[in-house]
Amino acid sequence: LAIPEIFSAQQSSYALASFGKWHLGGNSTGPSTRGGWDYFKGIQVGGVTDYSNWTKLEVINGEATKKEDYTTYTTTDQVNDAISWISSRGDNPWLCWMAFNAPHSPFHEPPDDLDPEGGYSAGTGNAGRYNRMLEALDTEIKRLLGAVDLDKTNIILLGDNGTPNQVVQAPFSSGHSKGEIYQGGVHVPMVISGPDISIAGGSVSGKLVNCVDLFSTILELCGIKVSTATSAVDHIDSKSLIPILQGTADNADRCVVVEKFGDVSGNGRALISDDHPDYKLIIFGDPESTADTPTFQFYNITNDPNEE
Repeated sequence: LAIPEIFSAQQSSYALASFGKWHLGGNSTGPSTRGGWDYFKGIQVGGVTDYSNWTKLEVINGEATKKEDYTTYTTTDQVNDAISWISSRGDNPWLCWMAFNAPHSPFHEPPDDLDPEGGYSAGTGNAGRYNRMLEALDTEIKRLLGAVDLDKTNIILLGDNGTPNQVVQAPFSSGHSKGEIYQGGVHVPMVISGPDISIAGGSVSGKLVNCVDLFSTILELCGIKVSTATSAVDHIDSKSLIPILQGTADNADRCVVVEKFGDVSGNGRALISDDHPDYKLIIFGDPESTADTPTFQFYNITNDPNEE
């Protein structure tokens, strides 16, 4: 079951909605049929060809509607929709998933009125445009956060799977970026804040965290017992981050497992264990094929962050 389906099965009082990017298949009704989201507004593809002329998908209660030639800048439109929906919740609990499609190719100059205080950063070419797209996103995230009660709302901010190859920055290099299982493709920022986070603000944890851990964490934050909600499943890989966020004993054996499969450039897996968190093993090859001979790479990622 996906998270929205669990909320429904557990008869949770939370309202749920998703905005932004749906890129997990299922055709026009994918957010509903695959994700369980009864309310979705955004785009159906990995990225738009024009941020100010695009096709908008709305899936409400399983019914899909497409609007062609939508001209509101996508990042702005996504925040508009989210704020409107959140405002309609009143004092009732809600969970909102924002899947922004920016910054993403095509790299472009964002609207002038989304510049940060002091103006957009300088820079030419794709790298300059990419940074300004990110600054415009920051402006809109600030507007979104300003529309919610932060004293009652937990916020999880998670980066996507690495910076695109065209604009990757040191210490990572070309070929060690988005789409790869090297650190530049999988080691991304995550920031969590809110009333249920009891450790001091600005704290940093060295614990190994995998994005799959947000599954259990979100359920627990919303008052759903994970073991009960997933009792029909033999094994759950997700390990709640609540002990880390509340500064209590964390007895979980934590690890990072990354897989790349179905890719023309090759399959592979990457493994990091909290027993030896400085070390990372990469296994290239298809584990489903007996004819495929695996190759191995082993790195100390503390001394060699770009896995050279």
